[in-house]
Amino acid sequence: MQLSVPSPPASPWPARVTLMWASIVLVVCARSYLYPQTHSVYPIFSSAGQNWAAGRDCYVNTDQGRLDIYRYSPAASCVFVPFSLLPDSVGGVIWRLLQVAWFLAAFAWYVRDVWPVPNAKTQSLVWLWILLVPLSLESINNGQANVLVVASLLTATAATSRRCWNLAATCLAVAFLFKVYPLALGLLLVLAYPRQLAWRLGAAIAIGLGLPFLFQSPDYVLDQFARWLTHLSHDTRFDWPMGTGMRDGYLLLRFFLGPPPHVVYVGIQLMAALALALVARQSRRTNWPIKEQLHALFGLGCCWMMLFGPATETCTFICLAVPLSCAMVEAFQMRGVTARKMVVALVLALLLTSFINRKNLGFDLPLYVLQPIATLILFFERISRIFPTTAALPGFKRGTGPLKSQVLSPF
Repeated sequence: MQLSVPSPPASPWPARVTLMWASIVLVVCARSYLYPQTHSVYPIFSSAGQNWAAGRDCYVNTDQGRLDIYRYSPAASCVFVPFSLLPDSVGGVIWRLLQVAWFLAAFAWYVRDVWPVPNAKTQSLVWLWILLVPLSLESINNGQANVLVVASLLTATAATSRRCWNLAATCLAVAFLFKVYPLALGLLLVLAYPRQLAWRLGAAIAIGLGLPFLFQSPDYVLDQFARWLTHLSHDTRFDWPMGTGMRDGYLLLRFFLGPPPHVVYVGIQLMAALALALVARQSRRTNWPIKEQLHALFGLGCCWMMLFGPATETCTFICLAVPLSCAMVEAFQMRGVTARKMVVALVLALLLTSFINRKNLGFDLPLYVLQPIATLILFFERISRIFPTTAALPGFKRGTGPLKSQVLSPF
């Protein structure tokens, strides 16, 4: 008689993490329903939708200064028209639910098809979802379009791993039409897969830019495109006070060395972009497993956008939520690699500290500078993973397969 071996009990942590995310979304939606004008940028979007439908200028603040200036493309304005037909209390909830649903589904797809850790234990996956919260919460709460942008980039990267080229190009175009700088990741993917993505991405962006002409008069649409481009060209924020300007590489140079000439800073941006372009192109020519390739390009692209992108603010750091959560779990899976654990923990600590409201401290500290410092550290940590020196790390062998799961349980 054969004795059956009882299967180990299922871990309760996946259900707990699901409950955690459901609770976060429920609380955020309840707050946004009860207080639709507080801690929310959604009224800016609904106002743009109303202006577009009425043929008014979307890029002029006509609400006595109550709302910030609208910054997205005319194609995005068309998206906000259906939401503008609803009260802000209802539209804001639907907007957040749709964004979060896409964001979480895209992250799940990314973890399954891109994250280069095979057979990851349940504890590792649980920690990925927990570590996603700190840098995502503010954008979700405020209704920022950053949630949609990151969801688009995650979907595009995962679709590339599955050779779904049309879907990848469409999602990259969506991210571009909301915030131009995500095109940086799109161009990295194009360099890695030029034949498959170059013409598709160009066509998707062209279609997206042409769609507004189906919903308004050509003269009005052309005027809105001109105003959008004018706004983008003037929204540099180089001369803003350091605590309210961009949290990027320019802030680092300005804080420690003084404001650099704009031409010098543009040169630094282009040099960093060229370095990543060489990495993307080299990844196409070498025997680089596709998961490692796409995971590296996604992390480096997100770091470049935060260091050198033209619209970095506190909420935008949701772009680092996925690279940082993955980096932390990867680091704690490596036996004996204490330095890497300390580096990624430092990045998270710096970013969390930067979110502290300085007014509550009783004295003023330049905590805003911690954000670009943390991004720079994470950028170099991600770069260190793609060079041959990392081949000596346990479970990591360049060109033969992804990071092996020698798991040290995070719990």
